[in-house]
Order: sequence, then C-alpha cells, then structure tokens
Amino acid sequence: MERCDILIIGAGVAGSSLAWALARRERADVLVVERERGPAHHASGRSARTLLEIDRNPVVRRLKVAGARFLRQPPEGFAPKALLDVRGALRLLDAREHAAFEQERSELRDEGLAFDVLTPVEARNFCGVLDDRAFAAAVHLPADGFIDVDSLMRAFTRGAAARGARFLYGAAIAAVEPRADGWVVHAGEMRVSVRVLVNAAGAWAGELGALAGCAPLELRPLRRSLVVCASPAAHVQSAAGWPLVWSDAHRLYFRPLEGRLLVCPMDETPSEPCDAEADARAIADALVRLPLLAPALAGLRPHESWAGLRTFSADRAPVVGFDARASQFFWLAGQGGCGIETSAALAEIAADLLLDGATQRFDASALEPRRFTEPRPRAPLP
Repeated sequence: MERCDILIIGAGVAGSSLAWALARRERADVLVVERERGPAHHASGRSARTLLEIDRNPVVRRLKVAGARFLRQPPEGFAPKALLDVRGALRLLDAREHAAFEQERSELRDEGLAFDVLTPVEARNFCGVLDDRAFAAAVHLPADGFIDVDSLMRAFTRGAAARGARFLYGAAIAAVEPRADGWVVHAGEMRVSVRVLVNAAGAWAGELGALAGCAPLELRPLRRSLVVCASPAAHVQSAAGWPLVWSDAHRLYFRPLEGRLLVCPMDETPSEPCDAEADARAIADALVRLPLLAPALAGLRPHESWAGLRTFSADRAPVVGFDARASQFFWLAGQGGCGIETSAALAEIAADLLLDGATQRFDASALEPRRFTEPRPRAPLP
C-alpha cells in the first residue's frame, strides 16, 4: 500500500496548482491522482485562456484580482516566459449595466481593479468593427489579456514534481474508505493510505463527495462551447491586435487566436460529468448575434469547435475547505469558468487551510463548504 500525507484527486489547474503550492512549502508528502492520461484534459485545457478581472460575483472578482497579480509577476524562475499576453479586455455595457457599474466603481478601485470607462466611440479605438450604437459604455481593463495556459500548467506540474510531489495518471478512483486517521483510496490498481483527501475533481467533484459520504453540496456542471473562425479578410491584420471583447447583453465574447477569431456563445447547458462536445446550435445562434454587435463579423464560418464543463456551486463562488461531515476531506471545487484566472490565489489559500488551519489572504468563510450546510446567524435588526 502506498502512503502520503495529502492526496489530491484531479490534475487540472486546481489540483496541479495546489500541488505546487504545497510542495514548495515542503511540509507534506503530496500525491496527485488523475483519471486521464495527462493533466488539464477537461475544463482546464479547453478554456478561452483569457484574463478578465471584472466579474458580477464579488468573491470571484476578488480572487481574480489576486490571481492576476501572480500571472503578471510569477515567482522568479516559475516559467521560462511570460504567462500573460497583455492585450487588454473590453467589457461592453448596456444602459442598465452601465448604471449599476457606476454604483460600484469606487469599490472596484478599492479592490485593486485597474480600469477605464469608455464611450462606445472610444471603445472602437480598440476594436474597430464594433457598432457604437449596440452598447452604452465599455469598461476597459488595460492590464488584462490572454493566458498561456500550457506554460502555466507545465510550470505548476514541473515545479511541484521538482519539490517532491508525485503525479499518477490514468488512475480512476474506484473507492474511498474512511479510516480513523484519514482515508484509503483505490486509484486504478493502487491502494493509497492518506491523511487528507483533496477533492479537485472538477465536474466530477460532486460524485466524489457523494462517494466519500460528504455533506451534500449542489455542484452543477454546465457545458460551454467555443468556436474558431477565420477572421474577415478585410480585418485580418487589425484583428490580431484586438483585446478580449465581452458582452453579456449579446451573450457572447470574442478574441483573436493565432490569426483567427475565437467566439463563445456563453451557453450554460446542464450536463452530467463527461467528455463534453460543442453545441452546434448554440454556436450557430451566437454567429447570428455577433453582427448585431460587430456588423463586419457577419458570415463567419466555424472551422473548429470544442466544449468544456464549468462547474458551479449554488452561489457561483468556489468551494474551498474541509467538509462539514467527512473528516479530513477537503474541497477545492466549483471554480466555474474562472479556475485558471484564480488558480494561484486559490492554491495558496487552500495550502494555508490545509497546513495551518487558517489563512490571512482571504475571507475563507466566503469559500468554505459549511456555508451551504450550516445555518448562519442573522444580523440583528437595526
């Protein structure tokens, strides 16, 4: 029987970043077990690879801001090249969204978010195909851009392995048995005695929690599709310099990608955990909506498409912390579509909680799984 202090199930960006954060502290023997034959096979490897720090969910937004600091300036020697291609991002707002944004502008500044508010005409300076009648204002985030996810994943996995963490691929979890001092995990043909079990299983996190007898949590995998199209001939050169352009009102975003254009229909279709495939109808509908925002992008034809499962908790914030029922079972799940952007921040928070029982980096009560299973005291009436 193999033994380790901490076993992490899942070698996506969540599990791999946590292995790195734990290994560099050199206080625990860490093993990462992954059902696929390599890391980042599902959601982590199928993202749009963008950094957009602004977010409707304030918990996620603060985690993005913290994660962005790491992406812009990782530790010395972490990766051989820059992790972030700073192209900027445009979040387009309709009139209602603009009014709501103005109400929280000061709070966003206090959180460390760097942005400018642009008129539609000003926004066209960054992406000339936009119809300035299609939105009321735009938030420009000049320090955001596109993430080199492959380099990030290699740096996490290689950095963790260099400090002693082990990775076992192609080993599905068959059973988890609680013991007085931890767990015995059946992973492929291996049995592992572990002190703490970490659930970083992505879309399979809910199933793993049920297998371990944890307090029930609502974790919903939602499919999201992406499509790559050729850039219009008249805009091939200018498109290469466009930022990420995001519009909730039009239910889509787009960005340049290696000489082509990546478009996302922002679909959120409930799904069982699986090897997800793109929704052709959602993509077709998005390509119909796209010219309403950018008329020059009419008639794009799909060249390549794929999908991933983004897993959300009931309040759409990540779930990080020890389970309320199952002893020595730790959740690192529910990152939604922001697992890559927030990975470094959540890894350090989770490592603090695992090794020290507390963290000074973030309000852990906003992340702990107990927020769904234990009643919170009500604030007294004024």
